[in-house]
Amino acid sequence: MYRKLILIAYSIYPDYKSSEGIVNYNWINILLKHSNNIVQVSQKKTIDFVNHKTLFFKIENFFYKAIKKQNLFRFLVYKLLDLLFCFFSKNSSLYNYLWVNKASKLLNKHYTIDAVIWARILPTNSLDSILRLYSKKHFPFIVNINDPVINSELKNGSKDSLSKEEITLLKTKEIAQAWTFPSSKLADRIAIKYKLDRSRCFVVPHAITPILDKYYRKNKKVKILYTGTFYKSAFTQEFKHTLEQIKVHEVSEKLEFTFVLSQYNQESIKWLKDTLPGVKLLFNLDRSEVLELLKESDLILVIDAESHTDLLKGKLVEAISYGVPIYTPTYKGSVMDKVTSSYGCNASYLEIEGDSFIKLLNAINNLDDIDWLTNFYNEREKVMEQFSEERILKMTYDISEFAHNRFFNKHNFKLKEQYNWP
Repeated sequence: MYRKLILIAYSIYPDYKSSEGIVNYNWINILLKHSNNIVQVSQKKTIDFVNHKTLFFKIENFFYKAIKKQNLFRFLVYKLLDLLFCFFSKNSSLYNYLWVNKASKLLNKHYTIDAVIWARILPTNSLDSILRLYSKKHFPFIVNINDPVINSELKNGSKDSLSKEEITLLKTKEIAQAWTFPSSKLADRIAIKYKLDRSRCFVVPHAITPILDKYYRKNKKVKILYTGTFYKSAFTQEFKHTLEQIKVHEVSEKLEFTFVLSQYNQESIKWLKDTLPGVKLLFNLDRSEVLELLKESDLILVIDAESHTDLLKGKLVEAISYGVPIYTPTYKGSVMDKVTSSYGCNASYLEIEGDSFIKLLNAINNLDDIDWLTNFYNEREKVMEQFSEERILKMTYDISEFAHNRFFNKHNFKLKEQYNWP
């Protein structure tokens, strides 16, 4: 019998078509499939499973449609009310105040002594709700952190330089039972900064539903796919030079580049068109369309920003779920480097001049190498097992049991596994 879990997350797909929203959706999706003892607190209906005790939460329809700009009149009215509210209050917005207030009441309503509450951040709105309730009654809770939440450093213990999000996270130091992260490097980084108990910081990688095709099917042309936000910081001059070199190489005749952008600007589009003449650009596709393109691709491009090297990228895990080879320009020792190597592919290093071009050329040629493909098939399955539903489910409930037992002073409860990969 699985323990009762109360899950609170502000950003969940499809309300938020971001990587954060998608990884939250995938994790909650797995739990709902395996237990009827789940309570979900989110902005509105996001996952619909019949016969599951699931709470679909939304603020007043007026405000929700207003901030989503679904109605111009409502949006203007809301902006006026929000200005008045912010004038008299230190809260970030009227909508956030209402959401935190309502969410904390829902947590209180559904909390029972056998339950554990999980908060997914960023943003920290969901954590604000937990802290509001915790000031009145205590309960075991776990904080999941997918992003660094680090913009500054603690100086002599002073909080003056910290952002609101950092201050909110710091408040969990003495009262949370555990913190979870998608990578050990991020766990180390956050634990050091906030002086968290590293033995209570666990790694729960992003969840996937693996699709293990027996044979890898290639197209007549090698289809190279990039999906997601166009991060200008990730598209360095070294990577630009790599793409320009590959376009004038003889191999370019059999290549087809497609970039599916969810967030972008005109500068992004110009960068891509100037760097990759003839590139196919697609915008704001439905998620099912994106996954179909991913499934039919030959090589997935996932690129790292230097500031993101401690993170496990949701797009990397999504590509792994389909068992497609990956080309990952990153930096030595990054999480992406570790996972890509374990997956049977070779990461390229943006700090080494010329390395990205050599590795891209190798990645393309490997698709016709039977020996390389055979090794890749074997290695990819080992890594896909690390992200499997069964493993994510076990991690979630093991850590929940740890948190519940620790809260009720049963400190002799120990986890059999450390949960520290990747």
